[in-house]
Amino acid sequence: MWQLEGKDFFTRELDEALLKREIDLVIHSYKDLGGERPQGIELAAVTKRVNPADTLITTKETALKLVNQQFKGKFRLGSSSPRRIAQSKALPEYLPQSGLEIENINLRGNVDTRLKKLLSGEYDAIILAAAGLERISYSEKGYEALKELAPSLTFMFLPLQDFVPAPAQGALAIDCHEENSELKTILKTVEDEETRNCVSHEKATFQNYGGGCHLPMGIYAHSLDQGIHLVEKGETQSGKSIHKSQILEADKLKKIESFLKGGSKIFLGMPAPSPHKQFIYDALIEKKFQTSKASKANVSLVSTRHSLENFSKYCKATELPVVFAAGSKSMKSIAKAGYWCHGCANSQGEQTLQDLKNSQSFGLFHKLSGEWNVFTHKDSKSSLGNVVPSYIRVLNEVEPTWEQNLEKCEAYLFTSFAQYKEYIKKYPYIKNKPILSGMGKTYREFKKQGVECLAVPSFRWVLDQVKENHE
Repeated sequence: MWQLEGKDFFTRELDEALLKREIDLVIHSYKDLGGERPQGIELAAVTKRVNPADTLITTKETALKLVNQQFKGKFRLGSSSPRRIAQSKALPEYLPQSGLEIENINLRGNVDTRLKKLLSGEYDAIILAAAGLERISYSEKGYEALKELAPSLTFMFLPLQDFVPAPAQGALAIDCHEENSELKTILKTVEDEETRNCVSHEKATFQNYGGGCHLPMGIYAHSLDQGIHLVEKGETQSGKSIHKSQILEADKLKKIESFLKGGSKIFLGMPAPSPHKQFIYDALIEKKFQTSKASKANVSLVSTRHSLENFSKYCKATELPVVFAAGSKSMKSIAKAGYWCHGCANSQGEQTLQDLKNSQSFGLFHKLSGEWNVFTHKDSKSSLGNVVPSYIRVLNEVEPTWEQNLEKCEAYLFTSFAQYKEYIKKYPYIKNKPILSGMGKTYREFKKQGVECLAVPSFRWVLDQVKENHE
């Protein structure tokens, strides 16, 4: 439909019925609504957004071929979205067989039709919106159809950093006639202000690029305590590639942005991937593999690549264990080790995976409820299930020049509260500088312990600010 002239294909007849007062309200998938709405129609409520991610669906047979390095030919990917096609370039890094060439093939039909086409062998995998697949299961007919098809299939939630969703994906919009004051008052009871605010930024940014179904652009905004994080990825109408993130409505984080763009030294609490004069990486703490036994569980979470060795002793890739990663980086490590990884927590922390445990639709693919095994540090805690100690922290001797550079840093980004505690023991002056963390469990622990901390969207956001400055 993106190739056709005109607009509002999904909504026109419903809009006409609403304006004629033949119906009282319309519930839309918000991503289907155009930027310009007919006069007389009012967006009365935006409901709380559910999982905004895109999901890769394939057969368990294909996944097994990939983990056994036996897949032959091009990987035929079904999608009718220019955005998904453009972003599919990032997919090979998340698949267990290296060197795959993606071939995008047009895909049509409703959800069960698309799944049947996948099962018939027309495609090697297809991409669907996680929210759409979940909502299909809310009806008895949709649930039964999915229940029949899902046992032969598996899924992968695609990381939001590389597979940026369509504006408003996962949110519902409720329209009514602008003169229907009584109904507008009632609908406000299902309004989620946070979702509306984020989606408004997404829609406005999309319109700035020209909008329309043909534009291969993903835009996603989510809330921080200190503002809004907006991610944009795709191609403009002129063919220019875009992949950037920015912070909106956040005065405190603007200060961090100014440090980064001004060339100030920043501590990044991770091992150095490569030297960079502006960043001081963690040379003090080294993570070392630890062996421990795991109890039987249907699902595993691998917190970092350091936990992977212990996990691999417990789960074999060829048995297609259900495994998730903490972030996109560890998800790539799991794929590189030859496993099919079902997704990651993204920037929202364990809550994303906690919500998944209760999923009605994805629970038909694999049993997700019950206690999970969480492969992480022995002192970690998890709301998902049993902690399986998989690495220890060892303190290294460090060079005096490294310590001198550490003291010159304007801000310190820690990957865990335990890391922060080790550093302030040895370098107490750090307490007087801005402390940063990601948005998930680490940030919540800082708040719980009463330590002032700013949540940044991701390590990538930090790196993007420096990259943008140099460009």
